[in-house]
Amino acid sequence: MSVVLRRWQEDASGLYIEMPITEKADFGVDWTDYLAAGETISTASWTVPAGVTQSGAAIAGAVTSTFLEAVTAGSYLCSLSMTTSGGRRRPVSFRVVVLA
Repeated sequence: MSVVLRRWQEDASGLYIEMPITEKADFGVDWTDYLAAGETISTASWTVPAGVTQSGAAIAGAVTSTFLEAVTAGSYLCSLSMTTSGGRRRPVSFRVVVLA
């Protein structure tokens, strides 16, 4: 089953998002194709290092989303861990590339 990502790019190092410094925007993952019939998202936990701030995490149906704000130029490894009502856990790691 695949996961649909919005506003994401991919290179040889994996998934990433490019943001100009000071941008604040929402990002999300659509888990529709990953969830089994009748299964829902129970939790979604976003982890970001200094250089990027995160706020407003939400779950809406099969989509987990949050706002990310680019604070300091650089490349930052972030993660999202989603748990389903069936007890399955799916981690996703990605980079946020903050452009000066």
